[in-house]
Amino acid sequence: MLRVFRSPKAHFEHDAEFADRVYTPETMRELAAAGFNAVWIRVKGFEVVPNPKYPELGKDSARLLRNLNLVAERGAPYGVKLVVYCQEPLGLNQDDPFWEKHPEMAGAEWGYNYGSAEHPEYMRAFCMSSEPVREYLADTMGTLLREVPGIAAVITITFSEFQAHCFSHHGRGRGPIPCARCLEQGRTAADTVADVLNTMRQGMDRVNPATPLIAWNWSWVGFEDDPQPSVLAALDPRIEILADFERGDVKVDPFGKQVDQNEYSLSYIGPTRRFRLIRDLAHEQGRPVHAKLQVGTTHEIATVSNLPLIPNLYRKTRNFRELQLAGFMGCWNFGNEPSLNTRAFNRFLGEDCPATEATALRELALAEFPGADATTVVAAWQAFSQAFDYYPFSIPFLYMAPTNYALALPVRPGPLHADRIKRSWLMDPRDDRDDPACCFGPYTAEEIRERVERLCELWQEGLALFETAMAGLSGRTVREELSAARTIGLSLRSLRNYFRLYFLKRDWRDEHQPAFLSIARDELAAVEAAIPVYEGDPRQGFHIEGHGYMVSPELLRAKRDELVAMLAGTPAS
Repeated sequence: MLRVFRSPKAHFEHDAEFADRVYTPETMRELAAAGFNAVWIRVKGFEVVPNPKYPELGKDSARLLRNLNLVAERGAPYGVKLVVYCQEPLGLNQDDPFWEKHPEMAGAEWGYNYGSAEHPEYMRAFCMSSEPVREYLADTMGTLLREVPGIAAVITITFSEFQAHCFSHHGRGRGPIPCARCLEQGRTAADTVADVLNTMRQGMDRVNPATPLIAWNWSWVGFEDDPQPSVLAALDPRIEILADFERGDVKVDPFGKQVDQNEYSLSYIGPTRRFRLIRDLAHEQGRPVHAKLQVGTTHEIATVSNLPLIPNLYRKTRNFRELQLAGFMGCWNFGNEPSLNTRAFNRFLGEDCPATEATALRELALAEFPGADATTVVAAWQAFSQAFDYYPFSIPFLYMAPTNYALALPVRPGPLHADRIKRSWLMDPRDDRDDPACCFGPYTAEEIRERVERLCELWQEGLALFETAMAGLSGRTVREELSAARTIGLSLRSLRNYFRLYFLKRDWRDEHQPAFLSIARDELAAVEAAIPVYEGDPRQGFHIEGHGYMVSPELLRAKRDELVAMLAGTPAS
């Protein structure tokens, strides 16, 4: 089984460039110890792969290829293989001189800034209706395998924030494709995706037909209804599928509300209806299927080392085993800290994993926390999972709510202002007066508050159990798991205060001041409790995708000092 993960020190935009520094022998040893047998590294073809037909591309290819080979060599003693992740033929900037020299290869333009790159991207696609592009793509894949023979598999995405082929952002219902060549040839998104994947496979076959090409179905629903039967029917029969385990369904929360399940989640077990449909169709065709999920943490709370919903991890692996899957990609460009989560997930996938959840959890508790009362540890884990049943799951809440940074956000009296809350996964400027309404999604503000209150309450109950179980114990796992559980508890407490304050701020009046001060005092207590937790564990508060600390001891001390100054002289509650 292919078990693919990634170092938390890796940098999505500079993966191959930094790979020699990130993937040290010690890192490979740690990943193997956590149960993984492969690492994924992002490769941009126009940077990494030389092509004598286009000397302006791949100017630093020798160094980048050397780094990839070094990763393969370093992983070999530990059984950790190199897996390349790519989106080919990845486009270039719209203003790149390449297009003036090679207009016959130029496709549709796309301009945007989703924040996944260091600068706004205004890109032009390589047009798959152009024969030179098809040859370029095949050359890229063949050369990559020839220059890096240690590549164990290639994972590729065909619908993404970046522009590659002309339909990368042009699915159904968007009118005519803005590419004359594709219009003339009557192209569709579905047949273009199949053409990309088959051309990649043909290029790989020139060097090593045995190297798997794994096609990720991320957002293929934009091309065709699930399970994309015309795409799969057109694919080379050897192309494997990577399917999103938790995207493409509806979930019902404990209050009976139905919401879309369309993002990676540890609070949702899975698999979704979309996953099952494409898995069943792929298996009918004899295609291996891999799962894409995040076993460490997700956007539910990304500035924590791991989200220890251990019973949910067991339930995921139980369903995983029943589906006879070929492997998994266990993280994206965040949520990739080795932790109890990663060890537990791989342990639960083992052939000797107990058939019952209660036994599996108890054995894990005994193995990870010698001397602890296993019954209490398991009860704490169950409380954590139950708490996150109440998480107000939706795309707007995941990507816009202040869960990741509420602990560091100032708390000040007064009304909201017109600006809306900023993106939760990037290092945007923050202001506690920003209007959070855009994060509510399918919920009302009252429904958000109700769920966050219950989420926070149940987590605190689980934390009390876990602290009791850990009392008197020492060791790395004890320290790390207490740190994670406390970080989450304090973050949720602050999030609860944030939404309590929202109901004062959205209709601010002077008579709200006493209620505001009561909440501010509780927030001060949370911040003071958080400072030693964050001082003792630099994993906490850092957003790996955003490449920065959203919560840090410095930010917490500044907030504490501001709260102390504001509360000085106010009557005690």
